[in-house]
Amino acid sequence: MAKHKNYEILNLIGYALAKFDNDFIKEFGFSTKNAFLNIVSKLA
Repeated sequence: MAKHKNYEILNLIGYALAKFDNDFIKEFGFSTKNAFLNIVSKLA
């Protein structure tokens, strides 16, 4: 199966979401990690 063209950056973002608390996503104006990841994956 082929990897997404932005696999590496999406993987790093996923790692950051797992490591950091909700203050990280609140800096970008989101209330949940899932909402943040949904927007990022759509932009990728």
